[in-house]
Amino acid sequence: MSKETKPFADRPPLTEEQIRTHTIGALKPLSGRILIVDYDAQWPELFSREAVRIRAVLGHRALRIEHTGSTAVPGLFAKPIIDMLLVVIDSADEGAYLQDLVAAGYVLRIRETNWFEHRMFNGPGSEINLHVFSSGCPEIDRMLMFRDRLRSNAADRDLYARTKLALAQQEWKYVQNYADAKTVVIEETEIGHLLTCLDHVADDRQIERGQQVSRLVEDEVGSAEVCLLAALRDDGEAGLVGSGGGCCRSGPAAQHQASVISLSLDPTKKAISRASSLSNSCARSCGGVRSLLRFFMYSCPCA
Repeated sequence: MSKETKPFADRPPLTEEQIRTHTIGALKPLSGRILIVDYDAQWPELFSREAVRIRAVLGHRALRIEHTGSTAVPGLFAKPIIDMLLVVIDSADEGAYLQDLVAAGYVLRIRETNWFEHRMFNGPGSEINLHVFSSGCPEIDRMLMFRDRLRSNAADRDLYARTKLALAQQEWKYVQNYADAKTVVIEETEIGHLLTCLDHVADDRQIERGQQVSRLVEDEVGSAEVCLLAALRDDGEAGLVGSGGGCCRSGPAAQHQASVISLSLDPTKKAISRASSLSNSCARSCGGVRSLLRFFMYSCPCA
């Protein structure tokens, strides 16, 4: 990848000279305004047909084929041109795919060696733009993220639609100028997606942390139970449980209850505090060590 390669968000609008440099063949100015039409339910079918054609031509060399752009978003206004993403091992290695695509009727129109080694072909039958990138290129994830965001977020989809319609009413010399003008909205949509992802990550981490704490407490409760049962064997249950079901206030095991639980639950301060509270309150009113453990494990109302 060239040292000049930059992600889309950092890529300034292309100058006419740059557009000419990247374009293969004649650079054709627009003869009128950008044509934006209502969503057409046949667009996914057109994509599928072209995808089958490309796979037949390239076989296993076509690592991935995706429907991208506005025609891939149900309900969205779009230029009636199918944008497709083709992932190959190395898009700079044109010998691995270019001649086969050309033989099948595809025409190379853009070669951007300083931007992810991007290549773009026009299709043989339908109006398509076939974008070629190398496996692992970050632009692949960006394109798919933007498509999926528009599919799932009505507010972003509506904003993008309004922007497209407004820009289409303006005069542009080249289609690339129109595409560059949409960058601000695209970046805002990407930022919205990233913020949503961060929220999900935070939620997932909270859930994961809660599960970890839950497992930890369960493990430590089990450890405390073993220690207390060992104390029962050493001192004798009769010495711990007094007449009338009340906990005995004397004896080595009774005095050791809180310290055993606290030591067992040392990894979490909250568990230590809970163990101490349960030990003090339950030891005064609950019936014996076994009740103490039972109440601790099932949220004793005395705590």
